[in-house]
Amino acid sequence: MTQKIKTALSVLIAAFPALFFSQQIKQMTVGEVAEMAVQNHQQLKVSDRNIDIAKQNINVAKLQKLPTITASTSQFYLGMR
Repeated sequence: MTQKIKTALSVLIAAFPALFFSQQIKQMTVGEVAEMAVQNHQQLKVSDRNIDIAKQNINVAKLQKLPTITASTSQFYLGMR
């Protein structure tokens, strides 16, 4: 029974080596791990976008405080006979 399991496992590993050996090992420093965690954290991405939106709203509010200048012209003809 044990021999059959070992044989089946050997055939499986030989047939599909990518299932068992496809992952690459990469050594990283603590700083690299922290940076990757910050880059991939969804809530931080959402917060970053909210900060961008708030900055744009501030710029809009500043522009609305500036004076508005409007000009218009009109023309008419009063004809006499």
